Amino acid sequence: MFYIRFWLKLLFLILTTGHWLGAVHSSEFYRITPEPAWAAPLLCTKPENIPSDQLSNGVFYFMTDEFLRVTSQELFGQYARHYLNETGVQNASEIRITVDPAYQTLELHKVRVLRDGQWQDRLTHEIISVLQRERDMESFIVDGSQTIVIRLTDIRVGDILCYSFTRRGQNPVMQGRTYRSLLTGASYPQQIIRQRIERAEDQSLTITPHATDLEPVIQDRLLTWELKDPPVIVAEDDIPPWVQVYPFIEVSDWGSWSDVVDWALPLYERRHPLPAELESQLAQWATLPTAAEKAGAALRFVQDQVRYLGMEGGIHSHQPRLPAEVFAKRFGDCKEKVNLLAHLLHKMEIESHPVLVNTDWWQ
Repeated sequence: MFYIRFWLKLLFLILTTGHWLGAVHSSEFYRITPEPAWAAPLLCTKPENIPSDQLSNGVFYFMTDEFLRVTSQELFGQYARHYLNETGVQNASEIRITVDPAYQTLELHKVRVLRDGQWQDRLTHEIISVLQRERDMESFIVDGSQTIVIRLTDIRVGDILCYSFTRRGQNPVMQGRTYRSLLTGASYPQQIIRQRIERAEDQSLTITPHATDLEPVIQDRLLTWELKDPPVIVAEDDIPPWVQVYPFIEVSDWGSWSDVVDWALPLYERRHPLPAELESQLAQWATLPTAAEKAGAALRFVQDQVRYLGMEGGIHSHQPRLPAEVFAKRFGDCKEKVNLLAHLLHKMEIESHPVLVNTDWWQ
């Protein structure tokens, strides 16, 4: 009975929280527009060679073409797939695009199907749905993202699908900083991967390749990585999570980890006031004889009295809510509970520092 009440409360909370409403009108954050002239997409044609012996799901995802314009924070993407059998038609006749309506909008450009040498335009409002799919809800994490689902009709074996869109907007918490991770290999075959970044004027980018020697072609502010027929990489079973199997390239305007620290520290400012009730609790802990006992009391309070629930939409993907708000609501995610604890320890003159850790890579 407790679990039923909990999930009912959680559902009520989500349905009554600002822009996380389940019923969203399509015009709020997506529209259908022509492809922008600056995108200059690759020509979408029938693939030259089909590696049927390397495909297991009946679909050849043969093209990835992406273009990030840093100044306007626009990410153009064009993708193509070839349906090889009934399994592919069954499992891949939908297009799914994730958008955070707190700071992003979406422009859908084209959905075209090549059949018998003729292209058919399929993009209409009637085949578009907007869904609230909180995949981590069972782990007490919600982020408010929306999934635009394009349900294709009359897809047949042998068809080729080509679609494109532009997603615009960046999480304000990033403060205009640039970071992209460009995959240059995968467990399935591809015919071409093209990644482009148009940097801002006088912007310096740090490029770090991982398990690849692919170099960008640089023309003024435009950087282009293009890879044809990349090798298929078959990962072994039970590989530790910190092992990076697939090659990728990191591109960032952070030059070092100290730059990342400088960006993150203001998010954990410790000068925020605490409510009177919490100040009273601090006064009681202050009577404890040792710093270790004071810290232990504060830690137990945050662990036991503030339940875990992450409402991580918008800036709160990285920036914790104020300690007073977390205390009043008696819930918060990892960073919010840590930030509350750091404030309590700071008030008791116990030195502490929040640390950002990758729990997969242990870094």
